[in-house]
Amino acid sequence: MKGAPPEVWVYLGCTMFFLGMYKEAEEACGKGPTSKLQNRLMFHLSHKFNDEKKLMSFHKNLQDIVEDQVRNFIYYLLCSLLLTTFRGVDRYKYIRVCCCKSFQ
Repeated sequence: MKGAPPEVWVYLGCTMFFLGMYKEAEEACGKGPTSKLQNRLMFHLSHKFNDEKKLMSFHKNLQDIVEDQVRNFIYYLLCSLLLTTFRGVDRYKYIRVCCCKSFQ
């Protein structure tokens, strides 16, 4: 993209992210300059790719602003919900196995 400002790569990465083109979004975003938006996008991409090392790296760069605090809170809630859901499924399986044996 000759003549375009370098931030265009980050904007292109955002567009690709919302289109579900995560690999392409990461490549485009990586070509752009370091910025708050680039960090947030890379944070979300790391979460999509389940890359804990990168996720924590970008998490450290988040700033103490409302948008980043909300993201951190939502990420925490999602992790807590998943953990609770897995525990609930395990309990259900255990109860089902125990009950099925007693009714046979």
